[in-house]
Amino acid sequence: MIGWILLGLAGAGLAGTAVVGLAGRMKRAGFRKGVLAPAWKVGPWFAVGLGALFFIVTWSLAGLLAGLAAGALLFLAALGWDEFSDRACPAFYACFRREVYGFFATPIPYFVLFLFTMMSGVFFWEGLDRSRLLTLRPSFGSIAFLGFFLFPLLTMGLLARERSEGTIEVLMTAPVSDSAVAVSKFLATMTFYLAMLLPTAAYYAVMKHIGEHAAPPVSVDVGPVLTGLAGMILMGAFFAAMGLMASSFTSSQILAALLTWVLIVVFLILGMVSRALGFTGTTLGGVLESIETGHHLDQFLKGVIDPKEVIYFLSFTVFFLFIAVRSLESRKWR
Repeated sequence: MIGWILLGLAGAGLAGTAVVGLAGRMKRAGFRKGVLAPAWKVGPWFAVGLGALFFIVTWSLAGLLAGLAAGALLFLAALGWDEFSDRACPAFYACFRREVYGFFATPIPYFVLFLFTMMSGVFFWEGLDRSRLLTLRPSFGSIAFLGFFLFPLLTMGLLARERSEGTIEVLMTAPVSDSAVAVSKFLATMTFYLAMLLPTAAYYAVMKHIGEHAAPPVSVDVGPVLTGLAGMILMGAFFAAMGLMASSFTSSQILAALLTWVLIVVFLILGMVSRALGFTGTTLGGVLESIETGHHLDQFLKGVIDPKEVIYFLSFTVFFLFIAVRSLESRKWR
């Protein structure tokens, strides 16, 4: 019940922000230039894309129409959020927009998107063929495995490249706080990661289609799919913050990637190390096993959202972001 209340409050806040932003945009530039011009240029493509995704998932005309309407409303809301953020926190939003543009304005990230989608699709089909069960649990496990290789590559240049190219000095002397720089880079990485996860929605449609044509028909529960996605997002935030921290320590992108890989491996094998050293049942063994990432992620893949698991990922994410901010501030002490 509390979760639904918090979700409703968050939705109301986002909707209110969008309305305020659209009102400000229309007041500043007028309806035709402020809202209608960008919506007419880009909005239809966004609406058609979301409508096609809804049609694939539901395979119905109602789904297509709902997707078109949702796409149009989301694009208008995005215009409102853009205007509101630009007015409310211009320095932070400028950094965030710069980082997002850096991810999506070059061909290499699109190649990473293609490679990730292709490999996750292969793992999805292999999981269905091997388990003979209509579940995304093996696929989410494979996506987590891909994240082990992906996030060091995505985050290694966030701050290390700024240091090596000398642009970190310009960034640090700009009218923006160190925490705003770190958080904007983190959120830009998460935006790219969410764009990578978006095509996985088609996997649910495939499972639903297979279930409807099975003999006898098998229903596919959407609950474990949503909890698995929640786990993937929390895991992504955990790895992104870890990579940002590693990138803040050095000017070498290769060294930053290696450090991120080492940290991910350490968090993945702590439980095995504890059992191998015979610490099972001891206080130290309990601490090591409680820090192991795989155990906490597995709860989401089983369809269970435990507040303890959410706190685990969020606390470590905040901790790594805190260290990254302090690493940036340390430049002022030298």
